[in-house]
Amino acid sequence: MNRRTTLLCFMLAAAASGSAQSLTVTPQQVYVLECQETFVTLQGTNLAGTSSTLVDFVAPGGQVFELEPNTVAADQLIVWIPLDVAYSAGNYAVSVKAIDTNGTRTIGPATLLVVERSANGPPGLSLPEVVVADATSSSGAYVTFDAGGANCDHPSGSLFPIGSTTVTCSASNGFGTTTGTFSVVVLSTTGPPILTLPEVVVTEATSASGANVSFDAGGASCDRASGSAFAMGTTTVTCSMTNSYGTSTGTFLVVVTDTVLPALSLPSDITSGNPVVNYTATATDNIDGPIPVSCSPPSGSTFQAGATTVQCNATDTHANSAYGSFTVTIISPSLSDFIASQSAYQLNNASSGNVTYTSNVPLTLTETLTIRSDATGQIVRTLFSGVRNSGSYQDTWDGKNDSGQLVPDGSYRYFVTVSANGSSFTWDGGTHYAGTTATQLPYALCRNDAGTLVSCNDSSIVFDPYANKPLRVNYCAGAGTPPSCTGTTPFIVVGKAVFVSETDDSCSGTNCFLNEYQSSGPHELLWYGHGITSLYLGGATGLTVIRRNDIWPRNLTLVYGTAPQLSNLTVSWLIFNPAGPSVEEVRMNVTTFQSRTVTLKGEFKNVTSGSILRTIATGVQLAGQVVLTWNGRADNGAWVAPGVYEATITVTDSGGSSTVLKPLITVRYE
Repeated sequence: MNRRTTLLCFMLAAAASGSAQSLTVTPQQVYVLECQETFVTLQGTNLAGTSSTLVDFVAPGGQVFELEPNTVAADQLIVWIPLDVAYSAGNYAVSVKAIDTNGTRTIGPATLLVVERSANGPPGLSLPEVVVADATSSSGAYVTFDAGGANCDHPSGSLFPIGSTTVTCSASNGFGTTTGTFSVVVLSTTGPPILTLPEVVVTEATSASGANVSFDAGGASCDRASGSAFAMGTTTVTCSMTNSYGTSTGTFLVVVTDTVLPALSLPSDITSGNPVVNYTATATDNIDGPIPVSCSPPSGSTFQAGATTVQCNATDTHANSAYGSFTVTIISPSLSDFIASQSAYQLNNASSGNVTYTSNVPLTLTETLTIRSDATGQIVRTLFSGVRNSGSYQDTWDGKNDSGQLVPDGSYRYFVTVSANGSSFTWDGGTHYAGTTATQLPYALCRNDAGTLVSCNDSSIVFDPYANKPLRVNYCAGAGTPPSCTGTTPFIVVGKAVFVSETDDSCSGTNCFLNEYQSSGPHELLWYGHGITSLYLGGATGLTVIRRNDIWPRNLTLVYGTAPQLSNLTVSWLIFNPAGPSVEEVRMNVTTFQSRTVTLKGEFKNVTSGSILRTIATGVQLAGQVVLTWNGRADNGAWVAPGVYEATITVTDSGGSSTVLKPLITVRYE
């Protein structure tokens, strides 16, 4: 026989004296060891603390047993008796500590008596509270129980009818009789079936339509199948089961709910020098999909200097709210935040070229933007000088000086000096570089006497600098092979006479004959075999031209396009005898920009000693064929020593642009 039995421990308590200090305890007396899991009820006024509530049991010797009550109400507390108290007889002072936010109130004490039960009293009973069994027939069931030796009006093992029966038991000794009762409940197993249904099934929604919900109806048939789709909210499910005794019907609830918070997507912390900050905050809900986000301050607000916390939240249609935040830090602009840049690194003055300089101004300041010549170190143009508020400004240089005249061809740098609040600094991009290229490919070509570009070691090349037959070296400043060159940026061009096919990009007096800024496009160099220090390099087995922009300063602009064009250079005497009947004449054809006039300057250097012995300057000449005459004498009027002389011929037009050739002249006295 199946049975379910619940045992309760009853306490028989004798009345004790009244309450102390507005606190009463019920029962006021318990017996040692008769029931360890005994609770007492404390009654009074305003017993519960706003923060917490504790109950103290103070033993006769002063030991304190403190615990939280099981049930708390304003006028009643229910608390278990501590085991140490239940095991030791004595008078215990029971008090309540009501802990509020502003302090602790002590209520009581009341007295609880824990006494030994006298052997000279009536016996105690140990009875179950209720015994439950299933019916085995229509008559009920035979039920057994343990009454602890007491005599009962329904003995253990008796037949009990279906339903609840009260059993009365008693025990006696020489001091008296103790009586008690308990219930025997027999459950029917005949008649209509008993339904086993859940009370409520709660499921999280998987979409806006709800969710598929599974449940166990204990074999009953229901109007909604387990695993079927249920809409958001509460649905009543009706189930029934039938046997030979009839049909039983019952219901339970299926609740489809949405308790999942939306997922916020917020930016990382933002640091900006611009007080107007735009940002993007989004949220996605597992049911509603994308939902709006509310942030304060909103995107596009003007933020104060320093750190500001932006608070954001998003709420879905089922009142689930997600919260988040991030920090926007505004850095106050300073003078060092000033930035300048230029739009190009070369300017063709022959075709009205220009360069635009951009100033990004972080705060109100005084700015002076000047253009300075590398050749003279002097300022040729002041593009702007004045006060500017924060913002971006552009100033354009048209290749002219402050007088409105075109500047000579050459390299120029811009400098910007800014000042504010007693501080100043000069923006100089000269230590930063514009590119990353340094290459000797493709290799340079040379032009032979037929005007054809061939490899510089081709057999058709005639190279005799002493006979005014220079090597005509052709190359591209940029990409491509001359004359088909591409690119729009200038380069630093390094020419070297070498004994190997590949070399580094450095330039020294022992192997370098060219090291200068050049505009993009095709170039032809007339090389007379000497390096930049006049050392003869014509015995080298190879020649290379290296194009570099990896060391091109970011504040440098190359102005080009107006320098004189020289051609058809002739020297009247390749071997010149100053003591002879004639003078040395250097002739050439000169073409100038806008038919400018020119002057010539000749410097005659003895390549052995490295000394310039004679400098000659001509007067103004018209463009066309020009002549420079040398009588073979030094500046002191004496005949120059015999030897090889490098004649540096500089042709300068009226606009200040110059072109240089360096033919060789052999002086010999016969």
